[in-house]
Amino acid sequence: MGDRHLKSHEDRDTLGFLAVDINATASLAAGVARNADDAIARRLIAEAAQQVPAAIAAVLLRNLAKIYHKAGRGDLHDDAKHEAIAALVAESWNSGQAWVDNEMCGRQVLDLTASVTSDDEVRRTLESALRGDAQLVGPMLLGCASWIETRDIDDWSTTGLKRNYEELPDWFPTTNVVAQIEVQYPDVAPADEWQADRIPDELHRLASQVLHLAQSLPERATHG
Repeated sequence: MGDRHLKSHEDRDTLGFLAVDINATASLAAGVARNADDAIARRLIAEAAQQVPAAIAAVLLRNLAKIYHKAGRGDLHDDAKHEAIAALVAESWNSGQAWVDNEMCGRQVLDLTASVTSDDEVRRTLESALRGDAQLVGPMLLGCASWIETRDIDDWSTTGLKRNYEELPDWFPTTNVVAQIEVQYPDVAPADEWQADRIPDELHRLASQVLHLAQSLPERATHG
């Protein structure tokens, strides 16, 4: 039997994640809070802002902002949105623990951060993190990857989940990451998505995909 890859981009959930995905959980939690009075709603927003890691706080607050916007409760929407932005920009990404905490949804969180700041600001933050600690390149490769779901081509049952780079986000610090790959993983060669599937080590597989994608980017995109 063959496998088929299903890509997950931005807010489009992979089927296998629906039961545990933080978007689904946050949406349910926000739905419960929809009809709370203002005092309780503000307490829920404050409590959501204290959640860690940043991924949980930001996604929960984002869903609260959406639910209050739909309910026509503008002040609560603004409060939740403000706290979501604060949670996103507060994450420094300059420690290994930050990457471990946000590993499963780093791509999503950084996409959200770029949407409320800018691609350039996120890129500069990640570049600074790598300059401070070059060993972060491994956790960064893991955390910035998308997830794909492999499914049986005959019955569409899930056969696996894995990280993947089909494209490099505009906020991705390509030049710095490529430089560290060349230093820390000198035996890794560029490989497209299908060639990389034959590389057993996950970090090496992701690094090979990044090298391959970097080759096709305009020079201004890789060098800033």
